[in-house]
Amino acid sequence: MSLIQTFTTIGPPNSHGSHSKQKIKCHLMDKEVTLTAQQAGIVTCSEWKKCPKHRIRGIRPCPELFAEAVLKKTLIDSKKKGLRFT
Repeated sequence: MSLIQTFTTIGPPNSHGSHSKQKIKCHLMDKEVTLTAQQAGIVTCSEWKKCPKHRIRGIRPCPELFAEAVLKKTLIDSKKKGLRFT
């Protein structure tokens, strides 16, 4: 299975002062959740306390891990400061 099946984005991201939020449909939990990217380099999921698959790696990783990896790579490539969903 591909990484794209892990989650689907819902609408545009919301940017705030020190963080950026993106609503997603998490296919691992089959639930709508919000990922928050903090400029410090951490991505958190709104449902992490209730999720049995939180931060699990593998072919279909937790969307939080996947988003964090993609945003960090984008940050390094663009040489900008702070993580943001775009």
